[in-house]
Amino acid sequence: MADFLKLDVRGFLPPQVLGFVHKCAREGVKIYMAGGTIRDMILGREVKDIDLTVSRDALALAQNFAETVHGTFILLDDVEKVARVVFEGYQIDFAEFRKGSQTLEEDLRLRDLTINALAVCFADDKREVPLTLIDPVGGHADIEDRLIRFITGQGIIDDPLRMLRAYRFAATLDFKIDPASREMIRRYGALIKNTSVERIAYELNALFGAKNSYPALRWMAEDGLFPTICPEIEDMCGVQQYGYHHLDVYGHSFLTLYYIEKIEANPADYFPDKYKGEIEDYLQHDAKSVLLKWAALFHDIGKPKTAEEGGEKFTFYNHDQVGAAIFANFARRLKWSHKHLEFVEKLICLHMRPFHLVNILRSGEVTPRALGRLIRETGDELTGLFVLAMADSLAGLGPAKPDDCEALLVQLFETTLTFYKEKVKPLLTRPRLITGHDLINIFHLEPGPFFKVLMEELEDAQVEGRVNTRGEALDWVTARLKEDKCSPHRKGAKCAKEDLE
Repeated sequence: MADFLKLDVRGFLPPQVLGFVHKCAREGVKIYMAGGTIRDMILGREVKDIDLTVSRDALALAQNFAETVHGTFILLDDVEKVARVVFEGYQIDFAEFRKGSQTLEEDLRLRDLTINALAVCFADDKREVPLTLIDPVGGHADIEDRLIRFITGQGIIDDPLRMLRAYRFAATLDFKIDPASREMIRRYGALIKNTSVERIAYELNALFGAKNSYPALRWMAEDGLFPTICPEIEDMCGVQQYGYHHLDVYGHSFLTLYYIEKIEANPADYFPDKYKGEIEDYLQHDAKSVLLKWAALFHDIGKPKTAEEGGEKFTFYNHDQVGAAIFANFARRLKWSHKHLEFVEKLICLHMRPFHLVNILRSGEVTPRALGRLIRETGDELTGLFVLAMADSLAGLGPAKPDDCEALLVQLFETTLTFYKEKVKPLLTRPRLITGHDLINIFHLEPGPFFKVLMEELEDAQVEGRVNTRGEALDWVTARLKEDKCSPHRKGAKCAKEDLE
């Protein structure tokens, strides 16, 4: 962390911005750089978002700057006079003093956190003149102490989302939250219900996007804010598991999230080094790193609803299916995109599958059909499923857990990936041996769900090496259709519901 007195603040700014603020100062406009920009400079972080606060004419200045640098002007708030200019990878926000403030200090005291209430004033263009830090609420000291602190409780009342932002900043900056501020959250937590779900979802995903979100999420749960947003989380408290597990469902779910972050930080600590690049590439696409954390936290959310006690053990039959439905309801409440909802839902639904196959692997060999089914059901998320399974396994240290769980998961991952690359992927790059038109024209079948079943079974036969040519495929379908249960799918015949299952 840099000493502000030794910090070359002007050196952080692109020349276009520095020239413009000096021009404004010469023309009598009080212009300040404020907020998170100063915080990030002190912390030595890359600065791409620059917040400028001006005494007047923010929108006109933003328009003028956009024209000067050939950037894009975006109006953010016509009432509060806030606009953004985007150019060359930078975001420059222009804003007037907020909520009728007459001075910058009044403006800074209305902000959310002390670490975001810092500013410098550009009074002239003399580079040799040091800039003075304006710090009315002790933000610089809190940065030195790595502490998140609210300025006032009224700030939370004015915008309850600030509570979520506190945890998000704690996670992204690796700070702790001031105890008095956590007490404010416990007092005002119910107010989060007055915030739009879109804003809540954005902040939650930003929090989950931090490399080390686990501590902040635990604090948020302890302070009651997480259960207020997602009551289902609290249902897991006190639900005992025993067997493979040493924690209740609640503790185990958070520990699984902890291990997801450990695996994402260094996959080679948990999987063979040759897969490190493959796993890292997978995690970099389409928010999969964030979505895997959601899957980890919710993977056992169905257990409270399915728990049954039998003697000295508990069972949770179908908790994966029930849990996927519970998560889907939560995601719809927060108006998640359908794509992201389906991703997490799928992983929750399938999270037990690797463990079932590990049990088979422990006593023998997993069949090509079972591997093919796993690949078909996971689709592009095979790597994600095994990352989740590894975190789930590491988070269980119960007395009944075999010592070879993680080693067998790695073996199964390697076996499945090799099987996909050598057997399944080549099939996907070649034309099908037979098509749906063949099923209609040659075998006189009615189009319907049975087509998918038949084509998947044919694919299994190809993967197993039992079918290699079009002639063999036609013979296979002929033999398959001789089975009595397939006859209803002929044209003109009525199909019973059980025939489609």
